Amino acid sequence: MDGWLTVSAGQRARLAHGDCALPSAPVTAERPGAQEGAPPEGGALAPGWQSIKDDNSRTSYHARVGLLGDAVRGAGGCTLAVGPGAVFGLADGAGRVDRYAPSPDKVPAADWSRCALIGVEIDDIFRAYLTAGVDAEGEQVPVTARARARAARAADQRVAQVLAGLPGARRCWWRGCRTPTSSRTSAWPSRRAPPARAARPTSRGT
Repeated sequence: MDGWLTVSAGQRARLAHGDCALPSAPVTAERPGAQEGAPPEGGALAPGWQSIKDDNSRTSYHARVGLLGDAVRGAGGCTLAVGPGAVFGLADGAGRVDRYAPSPDKVPAADWSRCALIGVEIDDIFRAYLTAGVDAEGEQVPVTARARARAARAADQRVAQVLAGLPGARRCWWRGCRTPTSSRTSAWPSRRAPPARAARPTSRGT
């Protein structure tokens, strides 16, 4: 989650008390929220957004979560979030994304070319570590090579679904954590995907 909020703010941001937490399901027409109000038609709202904004504004970083979404909206563009985490990365200052789908295979064909900015959550490898859990001392239980390979194959399949839906001229940025202390961002043409890497996630879920 910290990773998605950092994308949103363009600087370090956090989900308080959210170590290794999976993103909460967004508010949609099919899943209304008690406090967030009505989402845009076909879109979604990030649950607890105002609390997240307030918390980050009080940290030493004074991160402005929602900055990316506001910039896209201010330029006349729209946002498509695929997966709950992407909602937190692309939401504007009010917590809104214009279009939402829970997974790449649920995105309507027209939506891949509708919006200027698309964020896609591919969390299969991270989930493999959550499934393995921690031991009595709170240390990560090792993930077997078979489980890592299975998660990497699932991630590759999701990437393939994204690439199949995108118009040929789009540029893709693939962002993932490789080790607890390092990360990598790569740019690839939209018809060419990087190989999936079965990596250990950081201590804070992304």
